[in-house]
Amino acid sequence: KKNIMQIFGTGLPENNRMCKIGRRSIIWLSPNEWLILSEKGTAGDIITTLDDDREEHIAVTNVSDAFGGIILEGKNIRAVLAKHCAIDLHPEVFTKGMAVQTLLSHASVIIACLESTSDKILVIGRSSFMPYIAELIADAALEFGYRYFSAE
Repeated sequence: KKNIMQIFGTGLPENNRMCKIGRRSIIWLSPNEWLILSEKGTAGDIITTLDDDREEHIAVTNVSDAFGGIILEGKNIRAVLAKHCAIDLHPEVFTKGMAVQTLLSHASVIIACLESTSDKILVIGRSSFMPYIAELIADAALEFGYRYFSAE
């Protein structure tokens, strides 16, 4: 039997943090709850490993179809998100490796800082809300020169 450290090569992140292991990330959501982001098609292997090869008593659930994500990058992305978010996203406060659950307007999201220096931020939301979240972000970015066109 293995412990979590042996399975992932790192310990689980603590409050409002995320850790990256190769192409995978683990995000702390709440005490005793984490979200694992992995390569497409690997959820089954991860679940099997966690169900079979660990010492700790845990429950593992595949939520792949429940969430979607958008990676946002650019010098104004923090200002864009701040229009609809109550979290302090200043680069000195919201730094690389931080992850929080919050509202982006009316949508519940997870926001994670991937790189402090290049302002690369991941926004994760329920898949049913992703079109709303994408439109919200696009609209908030208009003043910074972002342009989008509808196919309609």
